[in-house]
Amino acid sequence: VVEHLKHRAIEHNINLMSKFHVESEFGNVIEVARSERQWKNLRTYISIFGEYSTYMTEKQKLMTLRFLYELLAHKEGDIRRQAAEIIGQIIANFNDEYKKELPQGVYLKKKSINNLSLWQEYVDIIINPDHKLTEQHKKWISNSLKDVVRTVILSCKEATKESYIEVLVEKHLKYDLEEDKKLVILNAAICINRSDCSEKIVNTILNFSEKIAVNGSLEIRIATIKLKKHFKDDMTRSEYVHEIKKIMGIDSNKE
Repeated sequence: VVEHLKHRAIEHNINLMSKFHVESEFGNVIEVARSERQWKNLRTYISIFGEYSTYMTEKQKLMTLRFLYELLAHKEGDIRRQAAEIIGQIIANFNDEYKKELPQGVYLKKKSINNLSLWQEYVDIIINPDHKLTEQHKKWISNSLKDVVRTVILSCKEATKESYIEVLVEKHLKYDLEEDKKLVILNAAICINRSDCSEKIVNTILNFSEKIAVNGSLEIRIATIKLKKHFKDDMTRSEYVHEIKKIMGIDSNKE
């Protein structure tokens, strides 16, 4: 029985891989997944795209990213989180790395779309979803940024982590953003490990959050304290709790 199941699994994988190698067949798989209404089946499709993304061509990865982005507006939170994580995984591993040594005088052609340009694009459209969408759908999409950020940083090469973080922080932390978008970026920044950031990046995040917290909403002020606790070692647990209670108007002497 075990051997039979093993052969069935191998046969299934070979069949699936054959579809992935034909653009029209792959497009059909995307469309079937797009029309799926059962959330459990949809999660299976998302898992398959994540598992086989390594074998996709760059065109197929772009097709998959567009489909997964649509799912960031799905009503099921688990679907949104899973789609966001696979988006991060695909972006971090988008371009194939040429590992062979090139002959002298031979250079690889610069790609028009690379990991970081794709990262810039998707951070933009996640923070700024299409205005035609409902407010709820826009909120779901934007709030997915933290899951995308977390997965990109976990999935990318060690040497490129700071480049991804710089795109998020230096190109998107802007004082003229609407407050809900500022909050989305601050919440995403909390997902970044301190060890992956330069002192300059940490200071940029903290200075920005502290400035907007002065006249910011309760959520912005709480996010600012969370960021300070996350990035700085000099805030104790009791100090953190005291600051949160103070912001929320709770008497610190009361349990």
